[in-house]
Order: sequence, then structure tokens, then C-alpha cells
Amino acid sequence: MNIQDLIPKVVANIKTTGKVRPTVYTQLNAGSIQPYPLLQFMGDSRMKAHLLFAEGRQAGQQHLERDLVETVFITEIWLTQGQRNPNPGERPPTNIPQKEGVMFAIAENNAPFQTLVKAYEIKRGKKGKAEELIYLSESLDPEGLMGVAFIAGWRSRSLSDAEVKALQQRGMRSFLGPV
Repeated sequence: MNIQDLIPKVVANIKTTGKVRPTVYTQLNAGSIQPYPLLQFMGDSRMKAHLLFAEGRQAGQQHLERDLVETVFITEIWLTQGQRNPNPGERPPTNIPQKEGVMFAIAENNAPFQTLVKAYEIKRGKKGKAEELIYLSESLDPEGLMGVAFIAGWRSRSLSDAEVKALQQRGMRSFLGPV
């Protein structure tokens, strides 16, 4: 999936709503790209990973005949300069230098199940409207769940609820083995 194709959609969404709506974009084996907006995306990183898993499982159950190729998880981020954000997952206090940004977490549905994270700054015009995203950085996150949690849920689509519950005891990565 080409991130450059998604950037105009993200900028348009920011212009319309004033914020970045957390969304997972999926590419299926037929080449189609499907967005899954996350309306109640709150909590710590474990809760968010669980929500992504549940969304992936539900989406996979709706598309049993299709294979998931890749996902891009998009969410708002606040980049602080030189200081840690005392409130992770929330906007930093105004006394901490910060940049408003967007994170793209890209993951393929195959081993080694790593997440490529790309960060962009939101560039706003004089009236405060989003105009463009400015590339900042990228890094590979081999252990991160935000990119692969939706994939893990998708891969659980043919399992019973009891089987899913049993595998969840072993962790999210237990769903990423052979399907």
C-alpha cells in the first residue's frame, strides 16, 4: 500500500474534523483498500492493541474468502522535544515543546511481522487548517503491537471464541503463526 496515496485522505479528514481519526487501512488480496475507522480508540497501549485485535477479528469474519495482505494504522501523535510526555497517549502539557503529527504503522501479513513506523508533522495554514504532512522520520519496530494487532485479529477469524480465549493467554503474537 502506498502511503503517498493515503496522505491526501488524512489531510482532508483533518481539514473536515480538525483532528486525525484513528483508522486502519487494509489491502486485501484482490487489491482493494478498505478503511476501518476506530470510533472508541481510548486507553493505554494494551487496551488499544486489544481494540485493534477485536476490529481485525470482526473484519476477517466478514471477509472469510479474502486474504489480508497489509495494514496501515493511522493515528494522531504529539512529538515532544527533549522532554518525555508525562501523559502518554494524550496531548502534552503546554509548557512542553511539541509538534502535532500523524503516525503511520505499516505491517505486512507475513513473517517476521514487524511494523514500519513513519512519523509526519501536520503543517497548518494561517487559519489553522491542515495543509500538508511533512515527513519527519521512520523506524522499524520488530516488537510493536500497534501494527500487527489488527492482523492477529484477522488471522483468528476462523477460530472459535474459546480457541481465541485460550490463545490470548499466550499473547497476541500466538496468532501470528501458521494459519
